[in-house]
Amino acid sequence: MQDIRTRLTDSLRRCLTEYKRSVTSIIINKKNGKRDTYPTTGTTNHFNNTPDCGRNHLCTCYTTGWSNRHCAGKWITDRIFHSRSGKKLTSAKGNTLHYGEIHDKTGNTIDDVLVSVFLSPHSYTGENSTEIACHGSAYILNQVVKALIDAGCRQALPGEYTQRAYLNGKMDLSQAEAVADLISASNRASHQVAMSQLKGHFSSELSLLREQLLKITSLLELELDFSDHEELEFADRSELKALAETIHERIAGLRKSFETGNALKKGVPVAIVGKTNVGKSTLLNCLLHEEKAIVSDIHGTTRDVIEDTTEIHGITFRFIDTAGIRRTT
Repeated sequence: MQDIRTRLTDSLRRCLTEYKRSVTSIIINKKNGKRDTYPTTGTTNHFNNTPDCGRNHLCTCYTTGWSNRHCAGKWITDRIFHSRSGKKLTSAKGNTLHYGEIHDKTGNTIDDVLVSVFLSPHSYTGENSTEIACHGSAYILNQVVKALIDAGCRQALPGEYTQRAYLNGKMDLSQAEAVADLISASNRASHQVAMSQLKGHFSSELSLLREQLLKITSLLELELDFSDHEELEFADRSELKALAETIHERIAGLRKSFETGNALKKGVPVAIVGKTNVGKSTLLNCLLHEEKAIVSDIHGTTRDVIEDTTEIHGITFRFIDTAGIRRTT
């Protein structure tokens, strides 16, 4: 049993090592082969899910860095940030907020901002980082990002912050996937599913399933190793059968939850099928609260498939109006 666990542990460790090597290759300094210690910067927009910040009330710019010793994120931000109190961010404590101005390389003021300071490991990425909250103008945001890049930052790659959070042990792969689902959530149901996965509920289910699989594998290995000794019985047959059934039910439940979650994300498809002139198009218009389909007393008015989505009790439904079923000659 110990040998089996050792082999499984070594296999998982090798897989994880290979994964880390493949992922971290995008942030390796090509000149010296060392890990890139230059901080990265990324942006996000509040109250608007488009890249244009022009109509937003607030935009946030993030900086993070691998270097814990020199606190790279605060050190870079200090180059462009001037606190009203005159204090430097390098001496600031974690989880603190600072008011001041962002200046460009010529010394001109770009905006009045609030800078949040987070120290490792108490940040999203698990590294020292800062968040700059500025006014929601596309020009201001671009100028802040430009100032950070001029000061020594580089633009973050898509998903790099979540990647760093995973590599630093702040979340597992399942939670990392949940971040993308949470960002793209379009209704209450998909949001709740993503939040549940982000909090680790799905990971807990997988962890419990893994323990059960290891247990049944170990028992089966022992039975096979000592199959010649009929007098030795390491596991009751009924216990093995019950454990196998439990594993099967748990896997079936996880598969069903995936199908349900996928439907909630893309919208539950509902086809409206029936004979001609029975009110299918009227029902569609009623559900959508708009005149989407033509309603007429003439049979066979709907020729093509008409489809649209609506949200009912936090769940997105895709209603599909079809042509009426009738006999043809």
